[in-house]
Amino acid sequence: MKKPTNDSMAETTACESMVPSWITNLRSAAMNVLTQNDVEAIVKAQIAQAKKGDKNAIKFVFDQLLGGASIRGATFIQNNYPGEDPAKPTKAVPGTEDKIRRMRKRLAAGQSAFNPADNQRD
Repeated sequence: MKKPTNDSMAETTACESMVPSWITNLRSAAMNVLTQNDVEAIVKAQIAQAKKGDKNAIKFVFDQLLGGASIRGATFIQNNYPGEDPAKPTKAVPGTEDKIRRMRKRLAAGQSAFNPADNQRD
């Protein structure tokens, strides 16, 4: 682990002075009771959830364990569709509930809301 420099410590101290005292107290209390085993259990639980596709757990794993700042801007999407792939074209008419539902599923999966092949008839 990189040793903090005087500049980074001064920056941290300046930032901490802007934090409300109740947050500082809460952080201090947590640090007093958190053990290495606790941290390992939390990380293992997050990794298990990430493997199941939990987006928040995936974000946690990459942010905390791989240095989120160094991969900022990257998007990680695990496409587990319990039904039809939302990217597939649909014949649903624009404005209908079916079309809106498909567009929402596409956006939630990190895809474009529109597919050029949508609404094409056989």
